Amino acid sequence: ETDCITPYLDQDDEIGHLAGAIEKLRVAMKERGYLQRMHEMSQKMEHMAHHDSLTGLPNRVSFGQALDKRVSEIHQDEKPFNLLLIDLDNFKPVNDTFGHKAGDELLISVAQRLQLLLGPNDIAARLGGDEFAILQHVSDNAIKEANRLAKRIIRALSTPFTWSTHTFSISCSIGITTAPYQGNNTSTLMINADLAMYASKHHGRGCFHFFEDGMVMKHTHSLFINQEIIDGIDNKEFELHYQPIINLEDESVYGYESLIRWNHPTKGLIYPDYFINIAENSGLIVRLGEWIIRQSCEAAAKWPERIRVAVNISAYQLHSPGLVDVIKDALRISQLSAQRLEIEITESEKLDKSIALPVLQEIRSLGIEIAMDDLGTGYAALDYLLIYPFTRIKIARTLVDKLQQDNASQYLIVMLIQFAHKYNMSVTAEGVETAQQRDILRDIECQNVQGYFFSYPLREREVLSAFAKEVIEEGLCNV
Repeated sequence: ETDCITPYLDQDDEIGHLAGAIEKLRVAMKERGYLQRMHEMSQKMEHMAHHDSLTGLPNRVSFGQALDKRVSEIHQDEKPFNLLLIDLDNFKPVNDTFGHKAGDELLISVAQRLQLLLGPNDIAARLGGDEFAILQHVSDNAIKEANRLAKRIIRALSTPFTWSTHTFSISCSIGITTAPYQGNNTSTLMINADLAMYASKHHGRGCFHFFEDGMVMKHTHSLFINQEIIDGIDNKEFELHYQPIINLEDESVYGYESLIRWNHPTKGLIYPDYFINIAENSGLIVRLGEWIIRQSCEAAAKWPERIRVAVNISAYQLHSPGLVDVIKDALRISQLSAQRLEIEITESEKLDKSIALPVLQEIRSLGIEIAMDDLGTGYAALDYLLIYPFTRIKIARTLVDKLQQDNASQYLIVMLIQFAHKYNMSVTAEGVETAQQRDILRDIECQNVQGYFFSYPLREREVLSAFAKEVIEEGLCNV
């Protein structure tokens, strides 16, 4: 029984000496078991770091490495290959109408259909959201082979999908570029394939285009959105919604995560998937991120003292000078205690340690908590948890989704929780949508959760309304 301390250790006789020897063996076995579990978890995390947890396909990181390898090989043997970027059309309506479960099942089915079309040396990956990519090995004629594969993909993905009692149809837009003729490095190939894909979107969707030199003009689309973002900030079109973070012990509200929304004058309410990547690539994320930090602190200062606020920070912001000064200034102006602010970091693989580590250490020295967001999506690895001063891990929704059907997901979450507790980190599980998920997470001693089962993100006035009585009582106590 390795969990029980050996009895008779305090006896100074043969039994006591034997007990001491047994105790040393027990401790060694327990430590060996722990190290073995850590090794197993490390292997799982290594797999997760290179594979999409939903579809099982290689992820963006893994695909980037494969593309780099193909590019390096092309300089040696001059053997061409095709890069196909695939973006699903009409995916968002399915997600919005039938929910995340239907959207996830659709993505899994898309991945399965794509894999059936691959040649023995082809690679398919999910880059994120509803975007996929294929590296196609060329045997003879690059154009003919890409043409044939693209047609088969469009035909396969146009076949209706079934989920539960519902049937729905989507299509896809494909952009194709061939190395080395249309790019001899990773960046150029990805940009050119993206431009070709945008051309397919522009020409009615459900089709494919090869990259052509004139397509560089399509960059004006991103430039147009950049200007819209600038106008949106100036015209105060952005707002923050706040999703409750729940303490599982008594289901009280522990804090809120601030989530940006864009009230576009013509497009209506827009979610960050539409504009965050463009804002990051253009550098506008620094200005937008500063507004989010200041607005979040200002809002949280009106809440009861026990309630925290979590703010997402991108790698781009961490690498930009002045972030710490912005946070200090936001805390000073709002009078929010630093202990009530938590910073969430998602894309850890984009962090430059020499720049990010000193910044995160300075933020932590202020008393601000730091969370690794979306652990389980492939962005993060265990070594990042030991390198950077994280105080919390947030388990991704994709792992929580599988809790009820997949024992491996439950085991992995248990191991992550044990790992976090060993290194004095707190744990939050995201995307909790059922009572069963809540109960399982409670049983395995997850501290905090958030998700639609408890609440959708709330507007600031809705949060204030929920705490109105408590805020009034606090005010009377302070008089």
